[in-house]
Amino acid sequence: MRDFFENKKYKSGAIAIVIFAIASFVFLAQSPLHPWIGKNVHTDSAVYKTIAMMMQKGYMPYRDTFDHKGPLIYIINYIGNWISPYKGIWVIEYISLMFTFCAMGKIALLSKCNEIQAIACTIFSSSLLFKFFDYGNMTEEYAMPFIAVSLFIFLDYFCNEKITRLRLCICGFCLGCVLMLRPNMIAVWFVFCVAVLIKCLGEKKYAELIKFIIWFSIGLALIVVPIVVWLGVNHALPDFWFDYIIFNTIYTTSEGGMTTEGEKVATFFFFLNSVVHYAVLVSTAYLLIKKKEKIYAIYLVFLFVNFATVIMSSLQFGHYGMTMIPTMVFPLAGFMEDVGKVTKNAKAVSVGLSVVLLIASFALGWKTGVTDCYFAYINRNESGVSDRVRKLSEIVKENTTPDEKISVYGNYDIVYVVSDREHATKYSYQTPIGSVYEPIREEYFSQLKKEQPKLIIVQKGRYGGEIDKFLTDNNYEVLCAEDEDSLHDCYPVFIKR
Repeated sequence: MRDFFENKKYKSGAIAIVIFAIASFVFLAQSPLHPWIGKNVHTDSAVYKTIAMMMQKGYMPYRDTFDHKGPLIYIINYIGNWISPYKGIWVIEYISLMFTFCAMGKIALLSKCNEIQAIACTIFSSSLLFKFFDYGNMTEEYAMPFIAVSLFIFLDYFCNEKITRLRLCICGFCLGCVLMLRPNMIAVWFVFCVAVLIKCLGEKKYAELIKFIIWFSIGLALIVVPIVVWLGVNHALPDFWFDYIIFNTIYTTSEGGMTTEGEKVATFFFFLNSVVHYAVLVSTAYLLIKKKEKIYAIYLVFLFVNFATVIMSSLQFGHYGMTMIPTMVFPLAGFMEDVGKVTKNAKAVSVGLSVVLLIASFALGWKTGVTDCYFAYINRNESGVSDRVRKLSEIVKENTTPDEKISVYGNYDIVYVVSDREHATKYSYQTPIGSVYEPIREEYFSQLKKEQPKLIIVQKGRYGGEIDKFLTDNNYEVLCAEDEDSLHDCYPVFIKR
């Protein structure tokens, strides 16, 4: 213990961890699941929490409840529900973000910058979260620590020739986790694995390359195989293949194909429209020209490939941009280290640049983060889900028993979560998936007719057409509605008589 307090390296590392722990807590006031808040979760998050709830009741993802993300997001939410039924997932969000920040700090140190610069670069880069977070509990959020850890391993190999079997396993494991979240977030492994292949072949290190492949594959298998076996044993593999692979191909093509050229350009600038991005690109170009080292050429390629995976769907979903955040610190830290080194008073310049970055971070979002965290604490006893969600859940609980299923028509899964009721049919939500793939809409109504749930809630703006016809043909009556004269403009609840 004495060695710890006398060792400057340990002390600075401990200080950095404390700073990142505080920053993570402050930032996550942006999450509706913060323990002081507990408000409505976002649409996608509600779907994941619904599937986790169904898993707790003995159902399987894909086989019994549809969604098209990877199985790991449902497992994460299942663990979150085990911690606490509604807000427990915030604990995982906190651990994930703090781990990401720590890994980003380690990446920054690879450029030989000092601890102050590493902290400043991490805080500055993470200001992008305020634009891309999208209320949290997203696949990209949980992918960030895996991306950051793998990026550190790759960079340490190229910069310092440091690699071990354990690191190879960890890198493969991280890839497996991201593949089990969403497969188009793998730019770091794609680019750097190709770079490693070229390096080993060019240097004729064939035995080393084989070792890399074996241990990397072992790490990959450690996460992928158990999940595939779990799905297979529970007869969910065929549904997993369709929902996660086939449907996502259809969905991406359909949604992206409907965007105009103007919208595609707008998407480009939506994701590449920050001082952070411009500073990173300039820093990378500067280091490449100044030092003429291969790692900066590889990194520049990586930045472009990673950005391409973010915008490839041409959809402006902010959370797609979170995968860029761990990639920002390395060139920034390298630039700061190099500029400080060529000046007469390196220490003063280092501190000055760090202060500039921290001030910029405050202006780019951290001021909002601190303010939001403060007001979350002040209003902590008044927080909670919206009046509409609370009222709908009370209606559900009053008119159904815990073993009776309901159906929410539209995309409003939070009702299932708050009321703790299973959803009828395989589809907890039907839009936009029913319009993307017509058989889903047909299967939903077919199963709905067969199951005849006690209550059906129609999301605002979804009433009319096929759902109206089904309710009329199957003797459902309006139980309550905010505006019975215009059911299209409220969240009407229908009961089976």
